[in-house]
Amino acid sequence: MGPARARDALVRRGEEALGGVFDARHFRLRHVRQRLLVSMLVTLGGLALLAWLAAQPAFYAAFGVATMTRELTDGVTTVTEYGSLTLVFRKDPNAGWLIVGEHYSYKRPG
Repeated sequence: MGPARARDALVRRGEEALGGVFDARHFRLRHVRQRLLVSMLVTLGGLALLAWLAAQPAFYAAFGVATMTRELTDGVTTVTEYGSLTLVFRKDPNAGWLIVGEHYSYKRPG
């Protein structure tokens, strides 16, 4: 049976038979493994980029988040807090950008 006759026989069997042949061919040529490896490497690269961006102050500033340090004292004891101030903006056609929400998250050392 020649290659043309084999192909014709598979075409007659329908789409399922062709799908099985293509799956076996892709597996044999390692396309599936290559796609999985590329997908994994792209995902890890993206996560590494996000980790690097998270360490950059400008990344947070671009989204309206600022890091802050403040000291609270009662005259005897001073407490230093480190945190983030998040602002929510809305563009008003007449007044420009308006702050419509804010949130301060902090963590006291120790």
